[in-house]
Amino acid sequence: MSVKRLLEIKKLCHDNRVSVNDYLLAALFQVSSTNKIVIGVDARQDITCYHPGAIGNYSSAVGITYKNRNSEISQSMMEIHQFMEKYRNNKRKWLLVLACYLDMDANLIDAAAIATLGEFKSKAAQFVGFSMFGFSDGNGVSMTNLGSIDNKNILSAVFIPHLSPSTKEVIGVFDIGAVIGYLLYNWK
Repeated sequence: MSVKRLLEIKKLCHDNRVSVNDYLLAALFQVSSTNKIVIGVDARQDITCYHPGAIGNYSSAVGITYKNRNSEISQSMMEIHQFMEKYRNNKRKWLLVLACYLDMDANLIDAAAIATLGEFKSKAAQFVGFSMFGFSDGNGVSMTNLGSIDNKNILSAVFIPHLSPSTKEVIGVFDIGAVIGYLLYNWK
């Protein structure tokens, strides 16, 4: 995908009052074989203790299920936008993964991934990996968008999104200063 195409998508989304994520999710659902995509969400505006500029993990994740593959991309992005707005307004669902991270022992998160992959024997960790993080099948699709950051001092950038045992494809998108880019990584 060229920078020109990414700018066209950004304008289309702006004109239709949807996010680039809404468009990208619609496009992903049309070309992938999955009905569920996990997307990272920025939780900074929803956390009262966040101080602008602070460094840390202020993201959560939500799983989007969408089955209307036959609709036009413009219709799909509008439907996904409405779904995301409903999700965003339900803080319990919106912040669930972040709340788990904040409350859970960090070693259990690592143990869940390792136990699910079979290299560590722990029924509790395997249960957490299967039920909470979807590590059991490893066929998911994940998308992370850093959003738009206006910084004239950044002349080039590389964004490598996280890998997870629950996913086979990872998409990372960014718009930083004059640099727009994406990464699609299929690691299975």
